[in-house]
Amino acid sequence: MKMFKHHLLFIPIVLLLCTTISSCTKFAEKVDITSLDERSVDNPKYFYYYKGKKRVLTPNTELINIVSKKIIVSENFAKFGTVKTNEEKVEVSKAKTQSTIPSSSSQKQHYYGQLKLAKKASEQEYFAIVNQLKKVDRYTDVYPTFIDPDGIPVGISSLFNVELQSPGDYELLTQVANTYGAIIVRQNEFMPLWYTLSSTESALDMAALFYQTGYFSETEPDISMIYPLSCPTDEFFANQWGANNTAQMGGSAGVDIKLCGALDQTRSTGAVINVAVIDQGVDFSHEDLDMSLYPPIQNHDIVTGGDNMIRGPHGTAVAGIIAARENGKGITGVAPWCRLMSVSVPFVGWATPEISMLAADAINWAVAHGADVINNSWGAIKIPSLDKAIARALAFGRNGKGCVLVFGAGNGGYRTDVEYPANDNPGVLAVGAVTQCGTRKDGAIGCTDNGEGYWFSSYGPQLDVMAPGTLVPTTDISGEPGYTPDKYIQNFWGTSAACPHVSGIAALILSKNPTLYGYEVCNIIESTAQKLGPYVYSNKAGRPNGTWHEQMGYGVVNASAAVAATQRVDVLGILYYGNISNH
Repeated sequence: MKMFKHHLLFIPIVLLLCTTISSCTKFAEKVDITSLDERSVDNPKYFYYYKGKKRVLTPNTELINIVSKKIIVSENFAKFGTVKTNEEKVEVSKAKTQSTIPSSSSQKQHYYGQLKLAKKASEQEYFAIVNQLKKVDRYTDVYPTFIDPDGIPVGISSLFNVELQSPGDYELLTQVANTYGAIIVRQNEFMPLWYTLSSTESALDMAALFYQTGYFSETEPDISMIYPLSCPTDEFFANQWGANNTAQMGGSAGVDIKLCGALDQTRSTGAVINVAVIDQGVDFSHEDLDMSLYPPIQNHDIVTGGDNMIRGPHGTAVAGIIAARENGKGITGVAPWCRLMSVSVPFVGWATPEISMLAADAINWAVAHGADVINNSWGAIKIPSLDKAIARALAFGRNGKGCVLVFGAGNGGYRTDVEYPANDNPGVLAVGAVTQCGTRKDGAIGCTDNGEGYWFSSYGPQLDVMAPGTLVPTTDISGEPGYTPDKYIQNFWGTSAACPHVSGIAALILSKNPTLYGYEVCNIIESTAQKLGPYVYSNKAGRPNGTWHEQMGYGVVNASAAVAATQRVDVLGILYYGNISNH
């Protein structure tokens, strides 16, 4: 932290500006600059005044705060290399952005992110990294993290606040601000004696210096509490590496869809979004798939014309990834407040008669009955009727706004070709499977050997995004015909598992803004994806939403960034969950 011995040179200038010599003497006597340089219990280096006493802070040399005008998705810090100090080098290139949320209401156009270093740095190294990042043009502010005496992590921005003793002291505030190179930013609307200032110097030091003049009632650095993400506490959530990867499955911490941050942004309220699961049927008697939260929506079996039929466990597993309730039981789905609609199709074998036409009928039925998002964790034989059903859903679903159609890319990726129907129409989202290490599932190599057999996530020119597709915990039909004797399976896999993660994110986006067109939802998901893995992403013709790679598409989906990138719009006349004032 930079100290201010050199500011003693400015005191003669202040003498010329003061109205009386006595007040100038008071100013000179009160500014005890040397106390800020001393490292001791009585004179700590990092502190601010609270009720006249020093409140000491300790640097957290692992976390850096960033404010940007753009969504902070997944930064590449390789260009920074290492920070060279007198001590051990710090690998800045290994740092990861771990969350993104909109900043305060006064700066709605800005976004706040947290950068976590690969390991804790020394104090000298840490502040060298902070200063290095401040040179990045797209960041409007970069500031350190401290731990307060209560053990709470806090950020100290470049702002600080000052309370005048009386309204007539504004000129004095101006003089002191000019002395120390600070800028008066604004006056508080509700407490007019309070002013916010900014400085290129340490806000902690500036707040202390202004306080020590004795001219002001109170001063304080701009302190932001760094709230921990509120992750679900459902029984098996700790196993859901795809939602919050802590390396619990032998993978790489941070390789996940950032679900905790997304749920924090959508928990309180949102539009109830209809997600159709075209599959083997969904077991709605499952404790984690309670559909009594909202007025029921019709389910359908495409063969009998009656209600949803359970023709196997696959649909129940897919449904759990999308919408398992956050209820303390089992797992938590990506969109636990959405409304599922099951369209059961006899996906029971390769020789099922008319299966492709039945799949087309299922899509058409879902569109006609109000589906917003349609999950398709299946493949089919190429036929024109299925092509037409997909095109109709994209064009005419949701009263002309277009459904969001999500397809698994397929599990035969030893070929460089996304499988049908994921490769049929550029308007759908084709989803591949990423492992807990952040790489495309590619046979049984290294981290990807999960006891699931030798399979590959399909890839190629039509691939859009990636999502967790190995060792995925989800709901199961208890006993026959389930995968396990239990109500949950801990290792569901394939692009069948990746696909519903993306369907859930689409539902979260629409819950925040149900007026979006389907293609706009897809653009948000693609443009906020994380560039993970040992792949070189690059710009490609026909791929307008960022850099892309044939094995990873735009990267691994980021639920938190996608929701943060969505402007909230409340719509009268539609069903909302939670508390909302105008519904």
